[in-house]
Amino acid sequence: MTTREDLMEGWARAEHLAFMQYCWQKRNVEPFLVGPHTTAFCTAIDVAMRKLKFGLSSYILGMVCFGHGKSEIVSNYLPAHFIGEFPDSEVIVTSHTADKVSEFSSFGQRLIDSTEYDALYPKIGLDERNVSRWSLCEPYFGKVHFAGIDGPITGKRGALIVVDDFVKNRQEAESDTEREKGWTAFTNNIMSRRAAACIVFVLCTPWHKDDISGRIQEKMRQDKSWPQFSIIKYPAKSDKYDTDYLFPAKYNEQWYKDNEMFLGTYGTASLMQCEPKLHEGGMFRTDKIRFYDDIKEVESAVGCSLQMKRAWDLASSTKQTTKDNPDFTVGIKGSVTFKPSSIPNVNFATIIIDDVIRGQWEAPKRDPIIQNAAVADRVQVGMEAFGAYKDAYTTCKGVLSGIVTVEPLQLPGDKKAKADPMTPVFEAGNVWMKRAPWNGSLIDELDNGIGGAHDDQIDALACMFAMFKANIIQIF
Repeated sequence: MTTREDLMEGWARAEHLAFMQYCWQKRNVEPFLVGPHTTAFCTAIDVAMRKLKFGLSSYILGMVCFGHGKSEIVSNYLPAHFIGEFPDSEVIVTSHTADKVSEFSSFGQRLIDSTEYDALYPKIGLDERNVSRWSLCEPYFGKVHFAGIDGPITGKRGALIVVDDFVKNRQEAESDTEREKGWTAFTNNIMSRRAAACIVFVLCTPWHKDDISGRIQEKMRQDKSWPQFSIIKYPAKSDKYDTDYLFPAKYNEQWYKDNEMFLGTYGTASLMQCEPKLHEGGMFRTDKIRFYDDIKEVESAVGCSLQMKRAWDLASSTKQTTKDNPDFTVGIKGSVTFKPSSIPNVNFATIIIDDVIRGQWEAPKRDPIIQNAAVADRVQVGMEAFGAYKDAYTTCKGVLSGIVTVEPLQLPGDKKAKADPMTPVFEAGNVWMKRAPWNGSLIDELDNGIGGAHDDQIDALACMFAMFKANIIQIF
């Protein structure tokens, strides 16, 4: 006689959504929640696994807003489900770093050891187990491999290949070099590891129009012989949803709005709406800058006393100081305050720009100006202190010895990546600027953005922002 438990177990083996629900490992911590994207991803997996049993391949590109459980569905639960159904096959799971996939590996091992999984697949057990590979016990030959996107997968042959979040952060996303490196790894290393019949599941929150997800879609448009991926895309907000937002069972409306505010238009388009845009025009909304005459106006608005710091960007290299229109040495004094949002560990920033010192000076004239500013300010000074900036930092530290401390900074990426964290602050209208003769040149430079005739003030402002941002935990 077929029992209800038998039916549930059969359903769990046949359908991925039911498998996750049956084997849900967090039942004592959080409920199993289902959104429209959950159902769509799981349905695509079911279809692909049924096709594979007939020797047919499937290619899936899944895109969804961050924090909505895509890795849970595919990278945590699918390898164990797949290897239960195809115990003589190989699986390859990749992500942006080996550390990330090691989390998937550890979770999967615990899942296979669980009583729930044993009830579904009592003959499946692990012989070899470590963070980079599992091997099934006899009589099966199945293996599951875990590696970073450019990690060691040579010699493997995946009947299931998962590529989960190939970009680590905004710095990587904005780097032409890193995007090309990722695409080369995907096309040369990963796609060449496919079994004769396979499932390739690329899932991501897209960061850039030219990242792997963008290039896959462009290749499909240009070349009909390129594997035709089924595209599943669920933005955070859409009028097609009953409540306008994708996953109200998990996140309330304020969570989505706070993230939109925090990310700004550029970040929201990619990380929330899954429609990355290219930067157009100025990066900074200077029309939303608020001006003040007395710092007490700002302190009253932000609700706290302000601590000032000054960051310097020195035109110190031969290239910077000898070109026809030499770069400027810039010192920006200001403050940054942070207000908690509805998102744990994420804070809204307000930038205050209180003073700008700027000039095209050689070192003999420049150093006394920096020194006099420090004597007048009596605030902490910061500047970049790695690579080409190291000598300038050492010089500045010597000039200010005995006057103020100099904080060494190391901002990630190129100029644009350094400035990007400030763009949502400008867009939110959370930038205050003291009325002063230097306003015009700073606003002109902000309007022109990175790559204008001069962007030294933007560099200095990014350094000042980083001096306050260093101890703030963020999720992006």
